[in-house]
Parts: sequence; structure tokens; C-alpha cells
Amino acid sequence: MSEHNPGPWEWHYYGAEDEPQFLVEDASCNSIVAEIPTNAGFQEGNARLVAAAPQLLEALELIVEQDPDGEGQGFIDARAAIKAAK
Repeated sequence: MSEHNPGPWEWHYYGAEDEPQFLVEDASCNSIVAEIPTNAGFQEGNARLVAAAPQLLEALELIVEQDPDGEGQGFIDARAAIKAAK
């Protein structure tokens, strides 16, 4: 398993209207986590989603931890997402 910056992450807008650039950085802005490419107007939404990833992972882990034997589709999907993230 490779390590990752655990977050929190923040998204920032840089650039100009003709060349927008969205970056996801760690909260101290010491390292870039992701550069969001220009993509038909979806840059801000994608940046927000990527920046929320550590918080989403933590929430899924907490849900599964509170009910480790949960059997519904939500638990199955949560376990799969946690596995994919790690």
C-alpha cells in the first residue's frame, strides 16, 4: 500500500478566466495533492470532490467501525470504497 497525504485537503482556484487552474493542496498549502485539468466546466466540482476525499474516507471508516457486521448494500459499497482508497 502506498502512503498518501491524510488531509485535510483544500481546493484553490488559480489562473485567469481564459486559463483556469484548480489545485487541491494539503491544508498548510505545502504540497499539491492534485491538479484538476480543464474539463468542460467541471473543474470546480471535481476540485471540491477531490478535496473532500479524506473526510469522506474517514466518515466511511467510522460508519463501518460502528457496525462492522453491517450487511446492507451501503455497507458493501462503503467497504469497497475504503479498500479502493487504501
